[in-house]
Order: sequence, then structure tokens, then C-alpha cells
Amino acid sequence: MNEGFQLRLRRNGRTWPIDSLGRDGIVLSNERDAFPRTVTVEFDARNDVTRYRMNRVRQLKGWQGWQFDLKAALEDGMLSFAGDDERSLPGGAYWLRVGIADLKTPARKLKLDIKDNQGDARVDVDVTADSRTVALTPFDEFDAAIRNVLQSPDSSLDGQSIEKWLSSRDTRPNRKACLLNLMAKLRTAPDPAAPLITDVRSIFFAGTERVYGQVTANLFTRLQTLADDPKRPFYSEGDPKSPTHRKLLDQIDARGWGKPEEYTLHSFRQEGRTCMQVVVAAPSVGTSPFCADFDIDLGDPLQDVDGFLVHMGELAFGGDTDHLELHDALAKGAMKPFVYYTVA
Repeated sequence: MNEGFQLRLRRNGRTWPIDSLGRDGIVLSNERDAFPRTVTVEFDARNDVTRYRMNRVRQLKGWQGWQFDLKAALEDGMLSFAGDDERSLPGGAYWLRVGIADLKTPARKLKLDIKDNQGDARVDVDVTADSRTVALTPFDEFDAAIRNVLQSPDSSLDGQSIEKWLSSRDTRPNRKACLLNLMAKLRTAPDPAAPLITDVRSIFFAGTERVYGQVTANLFTRLQTLADDPKRPFYSEGDPKSPTHRKLLDQIDARGWGKPEEYTLHSFRQEGRTCMQVVVAAPSVGTSPFCADFDIDLGDPLQDVDGFLVHMGELAFGGDTDHLELHDALAKGAMKPFVYYTVA
């Protein structure tokens, strides 16, 4: 059996090879900002015969009706997919849709035909770079509380000062927007007069949808108090449900600050739409630092049914939060004075 298929990325009609594949995504050849791009692949049958074959595999494997496990690997610069075992990907007619962070991919369903015993079926995926850019406000015009965090001697990203990182043309615009959006959130939540940012000491990681920082123990105490407030500016989730947040512990371990088993994670979600989630890593060892994972969700699933449905939609359709697209929604009201960029 051993059926399988490959996805080959093409840019301007030429193959754009993938350099590496890890649990955080892919790194493409000749990219200036070598930060992993997340990849999502939707995959299903195009006809009844293939659908029957897939369902038979699900039955034999004990999988759910929506589940169909594939193994991914990097092969000759392409993403290579095979079944969970040599008999679990049947030949047939399939469709797939591919999403890659910060790249435009075809919106339509792509056809994939796999013959019996064929391990090298191939689909070409034409991609184009996101043309949007970030136009920064001069750094010395940033709010003092935000500058204090970004200019902390302990703050750095990709081995650079954050001011230099923000001004670099090599830094992906969505990473810049993610950092700046979360700084604005922290500067205004729960109230601009008493913001959470005063308990953020430094920033040591910024991705396309989350930021990690060292924080004070007082941040944890404040979030617990806010979650107990009858007005509910924040909701306590307890141990975060998504395993993504455990990557914060890997970062702490890699920096020699503490072992994952020495920390507990506590998730808090801000009320409302475009709400911030804060996952605090609280150490059991007194000398280890408190750290936190900050990100923005479109809805709070703990607040009401509407927030739950919005959040479930985010999870179901996958992909990273588009922080450049969030700009207009965030740059108004209390946050407007603290969003220090425009999208061009």
C-alpha cells in the first residue's frame, strides 16, 4: 500500500523549497525572517467511493467521524504526507485546501488524485507573500510605560534590541503587529489608569499570534482579583485547555530559568471581543521568575454563548490570528492612543 502525497510550494511559477519542518511550522528557503510559519491542511474525499474507503479506515482505527490522521515529513523541500500506517491512506479522489501563515494561498479546493500503491502524488500550491507593511510611529513617541518594557535591558527579540527589531525590514510585519497590539492591550487593560503593563518586566519572545514576557508575581495576584470582581473584567479558566500554552514552559526551560515541572499554568481571559488571554506561569521555586503568555482572541468562550461560538470558530478554521487585520478594530476607544503603527 504505502500511499502518500506531497505539497510543493511555488512562488512566481518557481518551486519555493521548505528548509525545515517542526512542531511550530515551516521555514522557507531564502526568507529573511526565519520564523516558522504555521500550516493548516484541510483534507477530504471528492467522491462516494473515496469517502467509503476513508470511513472504513476510521472504523478500523476507532477514529471519530471528523478525524483522519496523517504523518507529515519534509522530503526534497516539499511537505510529504502518508497514512498513520501503510494501509491507512487509501487511494482515491480527494480535495484539499492549504493555509500558511502570512502567505496567500489558493482559496479554492485543490484536487488530489492518489492511485492505489502510489506514494508520490503531488499537488502544486501557488503562494504569494503578504504585501501589507507596518508603518511605525517614531519610537520616542511611544507611551512611557510601553517604552519601559520594550527598552528593558532584559528585553530582546531574535538577538536584537526591540527598538532595532521593530525597525528592521527583515522582521515579518505580522510579528511586529502582534507585539504592538498586545502592548496596547496591556497598557489599557483593565483600565488605562491602572494598566497591567506596570507588572510586565520584559519581553523575550514574539510570534505571529503571541508574546512571552517576564512578569511580577503581582500580575498573577491582580488577575485573580479581577476574575473575582463582580464586573468580571477577566475570567479565570484555570489550567489552559490548549496545549499551545505549554510552549511557554519550553521557552523558560531553554533559558535555564526553571524546569517545566516547577511551574503551574493559570489562564485568564479578558471580557468582550478582541479580548486578551493571559496565561501566567507561576513557579514553585522562589528564585525562578514569573512569566506569561499573552495573546488576543476574537471572543471570550468563558463569558457567554456568543463568545464561545466565536472562539470555537477560530479553533475550527485554524490558522494564526491576523494581527495586521486587527489594527482597525483595536485602534479606537481607550486603545487608540497606544496603537503605534498603521498598515500600509
